[in-house]
Amino acid sequence: MAREDELLEHIKKTSQAATTNVALSIKTHNQLTLVPDVITPLSFDKILLRSVLIKSMGSNTSFIYIGTELLTTSNGYILEPSEVLGIDVKDPSQIYLLSSETATISWLGLGT
Repeated sequence: MAREDELLEHIKKTSQAATTNVALSIKTHNQLTLVPDVITPLSFDKILLRSVLIKSMGSNTSFIYIGTELLTTSNGYILEPSEVLGIDVKDPSQIYLLSSETATISWLGLGT
């Protein structure tokens, strides 16, 4: 539980929600294994959220690329192993992931 509290603090410091004093709570969390060269949505569920926190696992040996459904390795945001990215988004199914090797991410969906 202490790790979840740390992650919530990170989101509060880096998201717009922190400036509006909105209390955030964890609405969903999961791990996702990416298959090489397959564009994968973060979630298949349409969950109403405020922010998503995505972490590339430290054991990964390749970059994770983040973007839209038109994602490629040349237009995606690069997430390195062990790196964490917070994104303000309402629908996590609109976030797509790609890796050139099998890789795992862990993610939290935060809402009000």
